[in-house]
Amino acid sequence: MTDEGIPSVTDLPKTSPEIAANYSRSAVQEGDIVMSIGPSFGKVAMAQAEHTGANLTQGTARIAIAEEHLARYFFWLLRSSDVHQYWTSIATGATFPALNLEPLGSTVVPIPSYKEQQKIAAYLDHTTALIDQLLVKNTALLELLDQQRKAIINEAVTKGLDPKVPMKESGIGWLGKVPKHWSICKLKRLVSMKSGDFISASSIGDDGPYLVYGGNGVRGTAESYTHDGDFVLIGRQGALCGNINYANGKFWATEHAVVVTPVQPMDTQYLGELLRAMNLNQYSESAAQPGLSVTKISNLDVPNVPYDEQVRIGAFLQERTELFERAKAGVVAVMEKLKEYRQSIISEAVTGKVDLREWEPAKQQAIRS
Repeated sequence: MTDEGIPSVTDLPKTSPEIAANYSRSAVQEGDIVMSIGPSFGKVAMAQAEHTGANLTQGTARIAIAEEHLARYFFWLLRSSDVHQYWTSIATGATFPALNLEPLGSTVVPIPSYKEQQKIAAYLDHTTALIDQLLVKNTALLELLDQQRKAIINEAVTKGLDPKVPMKESGIGWLGKVPKHWSICKLKRLVSMKSGDFISASSIGDDGPYLVYGGNGVRGTAESYTHDGDFVLIGRQGALCGNINYANGKFWATEHAVVVTPVQPMDTQYLGELLRAMNLNQYSESAAQPGLSVTKISNLDVPNVPYDEQVRIGAFLQERTELFERAKAGVVAVMEKLKEYRQSIISEAVTGKVDLREWEPAKQQAIRS
């Protein structure tokens, strides 16, 4: 590394061939760098002892680093945004972008001294580990927020909002005790349920006047609609069948969405969250792919709650949902910033924009969230 730092990847002459030796799809050795060169090209991993002898699959390449260089440094170098941007510029393919071995082997990379390679690798191992710890904590926070939200929803739709109201046994396992003035009935007494209508993929666009809802939410837009109003939709097929979405105004519901229509006055928000609390996915039936039987769901027992109480519960849940969504958005924003920071320090370290010759782990200040 010079006093000015390591030049960018594109500023350097081509490195010696041995740096990128053996890109062939052969048995992996400990210390090799393995990377994807297919549809998700650029993902990099470092082979450990337990990976020795493993064969690479199509779409991956083995990068064996010459002994006089530190493989760990090149692991970080190949994860830098500079290198990835270069690979993006040379990727080819009609169906999906991919890297060929020859241009991959010609990638120009900066090579500091071995001692500096050690410093850079140690710095990035240490600093990214701290960032990853924060990401793990924030991921756990997102899971906690989801659990709290679920608990609040379940409590409200099955117990109401008054903790002092007299309770009675419902006789239904998932419901437990319910307010004494609530009754129990089959879901079909409260709503009718019917799958939406088929629409061809060619009829779904991006700029039509009406949203198209499938089993997992919005799929696109269409020029016509099947429903007009406020409705709860249940995903009918697939691994996520039973999920709940809301649709309002004019929209098209596909055959993969079950449209729930009240047959007596019901608050839409309350109804949707009641159905969510029922965990309808557990009633899916195995076939070519998991799916829900409308008949089976219609015959499930549910609480029959006075309409004015539904409205209060629905408003409460809407308010709480918005609070949770804002909290989650804040956590996600922090995580995105951390990921951007991690990527920036990788690029700055491997291109010499940060002088690490005197760096020691003890001098590294703790990263605070």
